[in-house]
Amino acid sequence: MQSGDGFLGLVRSCRDLVAAEVIHSRIASLLPIADDAYLANNLIEMYGKCGSVDRARQVFDAIRSKNCYSWSILLCAYSHNGYLAQAKEVFDAMPCKHDPICWNSMLAAYVRNGHLEDAKRFFQIAPVTNLISWNTLLSAFAQRGDLWEATRIFQGIPLRTQISWNSMLAALALNNGLQNTVDFFHQMPEHDIVSFTTLLAAYAQAGHVEGAKRIFDKMPQRNYVTWNAMLTAYSQNGHLEDARRLFDGLAERDLSSWNAMITAYAEAGQVDEAKQIFQAMPVVDLASATAMLVAFAQSGRIDRAWALLLEMPVQDLKSSTAMIAALVQAGHLNEAKREFQQMEQRDLAAWNTMLSAESQSGNLEEARCAFESMPEHSTVSFTTILSAYAQQRHPEEAARIFALMPGRDVSSWNAILAAFCHAQELSKAVETFFEMPERDLPNVISWNALLTGYASRGRCSSALELLARMKIAAVCPDETSHLLLLTACARSGEVERGRSCFVSMVMDYELKARKEHYSCMVDALSRAGRFDQARDLIASMPFVPTSLDWTSLLTSPEEGGCVRVKKFGEVEKGRKNSKPWHNSIC
Repeated sequence: MQSGDGFLGLVRSCRDLVAAEVIHSRIASLLPIADDAYLANNLIEMYGKCGSVDRARQVFDAIRSKNCYSWSILLCAYSHNGYLAQAKEVFDAMPCKHDPICWNSMLAAYVRNGHLEDAKRFFQIAPVTNLISWNTLLSAFAQRGDLWEATRIFQGIPLRTQISWNSMLAALALNNGLQNTVDFFHQMPEHDIVSFTTLLAAYAQAGHVEGAKRIFDKMPQRNYVTWNAMLTAYSQNGHLEDARRLFDGLAERDLSSWNAMITAYAEAGQVDEAKQIFQAMPVVDLASATAMLVAFAQSGRIDRAWALLLEMPVQDLKSSTAMIAALVQAGHLNEAKREFQQMEQRDLAAWNTMLSAESQSGNLEEARCAFESMPEHSTVSFTTILSAYAQQRHPEEAARIFALMPGRDVSSWNAILAAFCHAQELSKAVETFFEMPERDLPNVISWNALLTGYASRGRCSSALELLARMKIAAVCPDETSHLLLLTACARSGEVERGRSCFVSMVMDYELKARKEHYSCMVDALSRAGRFDQARDLIASMPFVPTSLDWTSLLTSPEEGGCVRVKKFGEVEKGRKNSKPWHNSIC
């Protein structure tokens, strides 16, 4: 009897459903698959990767002696393709629940489909956990941006491995700034290629391409992931020529290298260059086709995007969802709706994409209908509809949705804060802010949401008090925080406090003042009747004045409540003769 080992290489490398069926048919004509659980398990995994859970189930059902791996691989096939409910049914039917493999497979299913609160509850009731369980949960919360929860999990791991340290490093890189990431990197007991690559990506994310290149040059070894990370560092920060030189110099390229260049050109709006890379690829996968599809759609070439979607030998939920998102971003909401309605299967990501599209387009009733039609809801779903109510100034409905949420993350809390602030219900916003879980408070967006409420009402003292609380909580205010502080000072007439905030932003926090900060300071000076100082600031600021600046200046209540229009001509004179205002006060 011929062994199935000779087919394993083909089975494991197959990603095309038509080819998978040919391979399966050939094996079935030669071997009794039902009697070989090892071979059958590989076929289940193959069909799962090709997106056919029905064929995976058929192979599973035919196995005469199923083992724990058979059940776990089927579970993974369902979860990989977005069928979480079916994955849970498989888990519930498992005869081998005592095995950590089964529990880890279901834990990974919850994580993969974005149900992190369910994953955490499942982890807590697991009869046995191991390092795989701990690291799966840690990586999930790290990738979601929940630094507080990731830190708590990391500290609870009984025996940390290199994977644990790398996961925590990744959490910091994503959420806590470059310096904290660098500090943690130096605290690690050892570094591997993943550690170095994560640090490289952190430099790139912070816009420090030179720092990323310095880490890249120091690495003791490199692999495809490292080279692709450096390629992405160049492309994400607008260094397309450097990215192309690195790409052209690669001795070997994998699919990620090609896809990185396609994405780089697409995001830069250079669709023709992206198309050239796409057409030169020796092998195209769904990720490549999806990236090109998005590039066509976002550039307005909808016909080309449709044609590419139809030409794909295999379309998965991800490519269809990407097409919907690209159509929405390009302003073609009706076409996005048609594509969504024509989908034979819809996973949670597809529903959330359509829900977000209706919400962002201001179609509150359509967003509500989409939400109510969804077969299941995630935290993202609840937060999206909550934000829709917030944008349309329906705080009562937003609060109702918030109360219904089975689990909340920092985005949910920020959305309900925004709902109360937009509706001018500041007391409820303050109450909600101080009800937030401690783990979410390091998030500067939450503080800025409350600052927005204070700024809109001109509550300068309250805004500055909140700034003091930020310092105590070790939350570093960003450029938006300072803009909101300046707005609060301007609207309350506290020009000196505003001036102090401006100086502190530049000197104490080492933040670069943007055009909006200067315009806000012009507004503050104008409101206070300090025409000459407002004029000098317009003349010396390193930005071209806009109509907003002139309007603020010309409505300055100088000398009896009206502006002497003759002073308008003094602005250009002041532009030539005045000393830089921001330098003189700093």
